Formats: sequence, C-alpha cells, structure tokens
Amino acid sequence: MPLCLYYIDIRNRFSNPCHTKPIRLFLTIIVSLLTANISIAQPIKQVPEPTPLRQETTLRLPPQSKKNTQKNTSTPNRQPSDRPTDTRKSTSKPTKNVSYINIENADSWSYNQELNADAQVLVGNVTFSHDGVFLYCDSAYFYEKSNSFDAYGNVLIRQGDTLFVYADELYYSGNTKLARLRYNVLMDNLTATLRTDSLNYDRVKNVGYYFDGGVIQDSLNVLSSQTGHYYPSDNIAIFRNKVQLVNNRFIMNSDTLRYNTKSKIVHIIGPTNIVYEKKTTIYSEYGWYNTQNEQSKLLLNSYIVHQDGKRLEGDTIFYDKKNGKGECFGNVHLIDTKNKVSLNGNYGYYIEKGQRGVVTDSAVMVEYSSQDTLFLHADTIRTFAKRVEIDTIDSLRTFKDSVYNVFDGYHNVRFYRSNMQGVCDSMNFDTRDSILVLMNTPVLWADYRQISGDTIKVFQKNEKVDHIVATGKAFVTDSVEKKYFNQLSGKQIVAVVRNDSLRRIDVLGNAQSIYFVVDSKDSTLIGMASTESSLMNIYITKKNSLDRIVVKPKPTGVVDPIDKIDTSKIYLANYSWRIKLRPSSKRDIFRKTKDSIVSKDKKRDKKGKKDSDDTTQATTSTTKVRPSGFDNPDMGELSVKKTKKKSNKRKKR
Repeated sequence: MPLCLYYIDIRNRFSNPCHTKPIRLFLTIIVSLLTANISIAQPIKQVPEPTPLRQETTLRLPPQSKKNTQKNTSTPNRQPSDRPTDTRKSTSKPTKNVSYINIENADSWSYNQELNADAQVLVGNVTFSHDGVFLYCDSAYFYEKSNSFDAYGNVLIRQGDTLFVYADELYYSGNTKLARLRYNVLMDNLTATLRTDSLNYDRVKNVGYYFDGGVIQDSLNVLSSQTGHYYPSDNIAIFRNKVQLVNNRFIMNSDTLRYNTKSKIVHIIGPTNIVYEKKTTIYSEYGWYNTQNEQSKLLLNSYIVHQDGKRLEGDTIFYDKKNGKGECFGNVHLIDTKNKVSLNGNYGYYIEKGQRGVVTDSAVMVEYSSQDTLFLHADTIRTFAKRVEIDTIDSLRTFKDSVYNVFDGYHNVRFYRSNMQGVCDSMNFDTRDSILVLMNTPVLWADYRQISGDTIKVFQKNEKVDHIVATGKAFVTDSVEKKYFNQLSGKQIVAVVRNDSLRRIDVLGNAQSIYFVVDSKDSTLIGMASTESSLMNIYITKKNSLDRIVVKPKPTGVVDPIDKIDTSKIYLANYSWRIKLRPSSKRDIFRKTKDSIVSKDKKRDKKGKKDSDDTTQATTSTTKVRPSGFDNPDMGELSVKKTKKKSNKRKKR
C-alpha cells in the first residue's frame, strides 16, 4: 500500500481524540518526510455520488458579486491566508459532543509545512463527511487542528435525499457545524429553492440565513428580500427588508413576511400591500394570506380597495378574494369614494358581485357630498348596485354612469344634518338622483317647522337640499306658544328650500290651515285664522317669518279673536307634535326613544301622572349581530337589539 494511503487510513482510524498523542506525533513526522505532491490511486471507501445541479427556471436574483469566482480544479483559487472573514456576529456555538470531519475522497493530496503548517491541500473530486452529511467540491484546504475546511468549485452539501446546497465556495466548521457558502448559492429542499450570493447555514439549528439579497421560489410564488432566514426542514422562510412576493395573479410588497413553502400561506408581520391585476388592493400590518385559495385574515390597520372604488375597513377582516367576499368585525367602514357615501358600524360584509353590503351594530350612513354632511343611523343599513333602465322617455336624458348605488335603512332610523333632522322606521337613498325617501311614520324638521306624512322625499340639487315632498296625510306644524301651533294639512305638501332655509310651502289638494295671528308690536296673540281651499302657497322671509299666504281658487275661512276661539278646534286632523324625537346632534342619532305623540286625540298631560319621557336613554343589551354565511345573498337573518327600559318607579322600603 502506498505510504499516503496508509497515512489517510491511519488518520481516519485514529482521528478520535481519545487515542494517544504519540500516535499523532508519529504520523506528523512521517508526513513531514513526504514530498510536496503524492498521488492517491483510488478512494478509500465508497461514498454517495454528488447530485448534479438540476435544471432551474430563470429567477430574478440580487446583483452578482464582482469578486473572482473562476474555478480551478488543479489547485484552490485562494491561499489559506486569503480566507474571507464574516463581519457578522455568528450565533453558532461549538457543540457539546464535537465530531471530526472525515476525508472520504480526493484525487490528489499535498501537505507543505513551509507554505502553511496547518493547511492540507486536496484537489479533484474532493469528498468530506461529517455527522451524516456529505460535502463535495473540486479543491479544498483542510485544517485539522480547527476541524474545518475551505472548499472551492462545484461545492455541494448533501443531507440525505431532502436537502441539497450548491455554491462556488464553502467555509465549513466542524465544531460549530456552520457552513458559510458564497457566490451562486442554491439551496433546494424539494419544495422550494433559495438563491443568493451569501448564505450561512447552521446545521445545528437547521436554518440558513442570507444578508446580501436572496430569492426563494416554489411551485406557486417567487419571494425576494434583502435579508432572510430559511428553515428547510420546517418549510418556513422569514423575509425582512424590501420584501416582494410575485404571483401570477398579484404582487405583494412588505417590510416583513413569514412564508410556509408547503402550505403557501403568508403570515403578515409588517406593513404589507397586495396589488392585483384588476386593481384590487389589500393592506394590512398583521394577519395571514393563503396564496393558493386567496383567503385571508387581516388584523391590524387593514383595508381593502376594490376595483369599483369601494373601500372596506375593519379591526378584523376575513376576505375571500376568489369569490369576492369580505366580512368585518369592529370599527367597520364601507366607503364609496365615488359617490361620497360611507357605511360605518361594528359588523359588516361586502360582496363584489352586485356591490352588495350590510352594516349593523351601531350602523351609520354618512353622506358627505356637500359641506353639510348627513349622518343617518338605523339598526341595519344595506347597499347594492342597480343598473339604469333607459326607456323611450329617459333615452333623451344623459346619465354619468349606467350603474348607481342604493342604500336602505331598516328600523329606528334617525338622521341629523345641521339644517334638517328626521326620524322614521325605514329609509331609501340612491346615488343616481340623490333622493332620500323616509317611510313608515316619518317626521322631518327644517328650521323650527315639523313636516310629517305617510312618505317624505328629500330632493337634492347641486349637492344641496332643493325641496321636500310629503304625501299621504301631509302635515306641517310649528309651535307658537305652549298649546298653540300653526298647522298646514293636505294630500301633498312641497317645501322649497333655498340657501338651506325654507322659502315656500305649497299645499296641494284638500288644503287646510290654522294660523295664529301675532301682534307685530308686542308679539301677543290676537286671533286664530282657519282657512280651507284646494291650493295654498305660503311664502317665508329670510328671517323665517311668515311673509304672505296665497289661497286659491275658492278659499273659505274665518278669523276668531284669541279669547273667543273654540279649544276643540285648534288642531287639524292628523296633527301630532314630536319635538322630543328630534335629533339634536350627530351623536344624538343613536339615542333610543319611546315614540310618544302629542295629538288632538290625546291629552298632553294626564292628572297625577308625568309625561312620557321621549328623551330617556335606554339601556341596551345587544345580541351578537352576524350573518349566517356568504352563500346567502342576504347573509342570513339579523338579530334585533333588545331594549330594556329604565324603570322610574322607586322601590318600596
């Protein structure tokens, strides 16, 4: 047997530190007598063949290093003194039970004490083994004392049949099991591929981390960042700094992401934007996103902007992009920036198809197309899109859009605007004509006048209220004194608004009026004028005082002195005074009230009893309001708030 093979065989047999030092000294003396180059005829024992580089698809990589990476299969392309130093602080520590690196194969081997007393030179088909891992390269410097080596050219780390790491250079420590790979690094664990120019692979923690830009690609996504950690056995990658995920349907940009290469789920742990080809945008700072089925849960500062311009916000958002459905909990905002309308509440959902949405639990509709914003509250507010149906008459009209949005409010509707307030049980508002419709016992207040009827419609023009139409038992009233009220009644009443104030009131059909005449000098009541006709026009001054009344065609009426009026005739039919229901501010729209109506059929005061307090705040216990599921277009039935009245009765002692 050649002397060099005998040395390698003896060295492998007695590399364990438990053997005696004289043997090592003997081997060292023999090696010093050898010539500079001694050929090795054949490998000592059989080792696994290195796995060739598989064909990879082209990926966008960080800028290539300008350092010399030319390969040399005869001698290493660096001298031992040229080993690069990693300025990063390594967290790897020597393992408790240190195992030594074994040389499995080399075409040639040399040892020159004068060149470097510690470096052994291995060239050609070099193979090392260490703790079940085989390491291949073209040439290497082996450092026996430090239990490490530097490998150059076609570097491969093979860990079983599941992990393969390729590079141009490798600096490996057997004591810490830390592999520092440089230039054209590729790590493949069969589910994903990592490419970078600098990778430190800690075999103890089974994590590879890069710090000079890297790209990870699997069957679905391509992710890149400046720095990152990759746990190949757990299929987990953590990306930091300028993170980008590219999918064939969307692009995700973030500061920090955690990605599972097996489940394809992204965990958002920093400011993240997701942009789709169809201009849908998702933003969140914490949550998760499944890149396979496009479902997500967003938990911090999250919002979704749809391609139709709608914006969905909430503390917690469950979003199914594939089916175009979103469900929100806590501080929900569904904003229509195009029509300047938003729906707010504590629970809501939105379906892109049909632009359908529902908001409940302290639901508010805010219409901010003008400087005077409308705040409207209802138990439930719904919205949906409707297409304009153009007939022969409307064909001459021009519409800005073929689709407009409709908003419906159900139960306990209350709204506030600085120049107008109202209550009803249900309402409808559409963005095509900006018409607000109040239904089911509606009452509206403009200035100090109250308007009521079976249905009330508020028409807007140039983003301002233009006129108000009350139909079916239409009634207008205002208070003169405690028990005297000016009143107008008819089939239909039209109130014309100019500069946010009433300027004219037209009563159409069965017009009736009661008007109390006031002395202009001392404002004392003089008498009561009662008038009937088919048409009345009441003109109002800029100071909201009566200017004149036009009655036609054949009016009838009478004026009675104040001291001779019949108290049974001071109220018209369908009279009611509901001033205690009137919202006083945008916050007052949430006030729960008991609808007590002061009418001519009921006495306002009963002896021995208090008036019913319409302004008493109710104590509410709200049942969780949540739809049953996405499959139902209406999202299931909505539960109603249960109201517990505060008792005013004193407990008997």
